[in-house]
Amino acid sequence: MLDQLGHSQSEDCPSLNVWTKSKPGQKKPVLLWLYGGSYQGGTSHASVSSGP
Repeated sequence: MLDQLGHSQSEDCPSLNVWTKSKPGQKKPVLLWLYGGSYQGGTSHASVSSGP
């Protein structure tokens, strides 16, 4: 389905996006978000997960 839109697909596509302010040595809270999709759709490249 997505190939018709010109998007390539792969099953080998883990990614990790990290945003932080530059304060070395300080502990920071971490939010882990596992996006839904049920093998239908979803991506870490969606605008909702594009960072601050």
